[in-house]
Amino acid sequence: MALPILDRSVCGLSIKTGSLIIGYLSLAHAILSIIQVVSYTVVFAEYPQYFENFTSSDTPEFDDPSVREKRMQLAMSVVISIIVACVIFAVANLIIDILFVVGIHKKRPNFMLPWIVLSGVGCVLVLSFLGLGAVGLVITFVQALISGTAATFFSFLAVMILYTMLSVISIYCFIIVYSYYRTTKDQISASRSMQYSKM
Repeated sequence: MALPILDRSVCGLSIKTGSLIIGYLSLAHAILSIIQVVSYTVVFAEYPQYFENFTSSDTPEFDDPSVREKRMQLAMSVVISIIVACVIFAVANLIIDILFVVGIHKKRPNFMLPWIVLSGVGCVLVLSFLGLGAVGLVITFVQALISGTAATFFSFLAVMILYTMLSVISIYCFIIVYSYYRTTKDQISASRSMQYSKM
């Protein structure tokens, strides 16, 4: 099944302009993600003091200093691993978004490809979670019918409606960018074939 190729993006803008808007929003999101990771690092720098207070006051089995030290080392190694993974992901995301914006400006489809691949995988995951959410909604509806309480069902329904709207927006953004990618790639192929035919 082939993806549709659009001529225009939202509000009648060209697909290049739509792709640039999406690219700059993705770039802003990547920068905010790095700021978020840095702020989490600052918060986690205080984590050993919190863990020390928590273990000494709430759990008597941590009174043994060797057990407390081992647990603190384990907790800190987990926290450091999470921070390192978040930093790697945030920096990789920033690099991919920069390549994406440069690829749009310079009409280089190969620069756009990593963003398109990751966004395509993201769209597949979004659709998978949407399907699982629909199953969960049916289960919650049946539970509401059996128990007579509909509050859980309606809150789950509200979350699913919001998630569906966000999913549609992200898939539409992917289709806009994919359309620009295909159009640019086809234009470059056509210009190369014309150059070879003139030789």
